[in-house]
Amino acid sequence: MGERLTGGVGLGAEQVLVGTPKGYVLAYDLNGKLLWKSKVSSEVLSSPQVDNGVVVVRCGDSRIFGLNIKDGARKWVYERATPTLSLRSSAGVTIADGVVYAGFAGGKLVAVRADDGKTLWEASVAQPKGATEIERIADITSLPVVDGPLVYAAAFQGRVAAVERSTGRVTWNRDISSYTGLGAEEARVYVSHVTGAVFALDYSSGRTFWRQADLKNRRLSAPLPMGGVVAVGDVEGYVHFLERDEGAFAARIRTEDSPIMAQPVALGTNGFLVQTRKGGLYAVSVK
Repeated sequence: MGERLTGGVGLGAEQVLVGTPKGYVLAYDLNGKLLWKSKVSSEVLSSPQVDNGVVVVRCGDSRIFGLNIKDGARKWVYERATPTLSLRSSAGVTIADGVVYAGFAGGKLVAVRADDGKTLWEASVAQPKGATEIERIADITSLPVVDGPLVYAAAFQGRVAAVERSTGRVTWNRDISSYTGLGAEEARVYVSHVTGAVFALDYSSGRTFWRQADLKNRRLSAPLPMGGVVAVGDVEGYVHFLERDEGAFAARIRTEDSPIMAQPVALGTNGFLVQTRKGGLYAVSVK
């Protein structure tokens, strides 16, 4: 192949989809044969996503492309102005029911149609504030999470917010800063604060059920709720398991001496994958 890959692997319609630092999207069949190669505007830092015949790709310059899954032809592109200073992020997009949800610099969450790229709404998760450009960074650098009628997003130096999927109306927000993101399950939202605390919030009001503050400065991954526990990785390669109801420590395992990457990936209902910065990939089961 002769290409460096970035951003992870996407799957759809018996195709394997990957992106490169030079802004190419490559599609392979399940036998490894190259089907097509398509150029987008800049490096691909997240996994391509597929919805009903459209490959959705987010680039490092924050543009989002919709490509035809058959040949890679461009169907649409979404772009918006970005602030002078923003955080480098590998956050991609979340697709649910034909709608693409994406967070941007400046604390904006947008919803666009997957089939044609039409903007449905835009919501403000956080408002930049402060005297300097650094103080005014309020970027959504993690994946939005869809749960029922709401979509949740978190901003660095900003807030966690719940937004109605149908209208884009913000139903509640909390002043909790996060750059790795959140998870949701069974009427609760779990958030990793930049300081290392983990919050469990009510999905409909944002009120706090519990706060686990004993992981200070451990640069936590996004929380992953798995039934009776919530799993969260840290900078030293540990995965901590917190009790769902009260947030107390239930267990802890170590992968390797390397930070856990930002987003653990669920495997069914009782297992998940974590990747370390050194490249280790670990499958963990929850019993």
